[in-house]
Amino acid sequence: MFKLYFPYSGQLETVRCFDDDMLLNQLGEAIGLCQALHEAGGGSKLLCVRQWRGYEGFVLLHLRRLQTEVMLRDLEYWDVNDIYSPYLLAWRRLTKKGIHQAPRPPRWIGGLWFLHSNRSELIRVRPEVYAQQFPTTPLEMPFLWPQNIPGHFDYYIDMSLGDRMAVTDRKYVIPEQFAEYVYAKEKMA
Repeated sequence: MFKLYFPYSGQLETVRCFDDDMLLNQLGEAIGLCQALHEAGGGSKLLCVRQWRGYEGFVLLHLRRLQTEVMLRDLEYWDVNDIYSPYLLAWRRLTKKGIHQAPRPPRWIGGLWFLHSNRSELIRVRPEVYAQQFPTTPLEMPFLWPQNIPGHFDYYIDMSLGDRMAVTDRKYVIPEQFAEYVYAKEKMA
C-alpha cells in the first residue's frame, strides 16, 4: 500500500518538512501510487487508490514537487523521468485541456484529524526526526485513509485492518472530536 504523508495542508510545506530519507521514500511512494492509479482504472480495493481516485492531477503535481525538492537537495536518486514518463504525458494532456492552475486538492487534505493522523504516523516511523517537529501530536492516533463516496461530495474514513485491530486493542485511540469522520461509514450502512 502506498502512503503519501501530508503533515501540513500545503504541498510545499509538506515536501520541505521531510528529512532526506523520507523525501526519497515519498518520491518512490508517489511513483508507485501513480502507477496503481493508472493501472486500476475505475476500480481497486487498495485503500490508497480509493483515497486518491479523482485527484490524480493533485498526486501528479505532488510527485513533481517531490522530484524538485530531491533535485534541490542534490540527493542521489534514479532518473524518475524514465520511470514515470506515462504520468508526465498525463500531466501534459491535462495542461493541453486548459488546466494550467494547480489541481484542486481533496477536501480532507487540511482537516485536523488528517494532519494529526499523518504526523502521528511519521513520529512512529522516525521519532528522532519528527517528534520535535510535531510535539503536540497524539501518538496513539491510527493512520486514517479518507475514502470518497462515489456520486457524492462527501467522504468517510477507513483504516487498515492492522490499525482497526490496534484501536480494538486500545493501542491506538481515535480522539473523540474525530470519531464522527471515522465512523461515518458504519452510519451509512
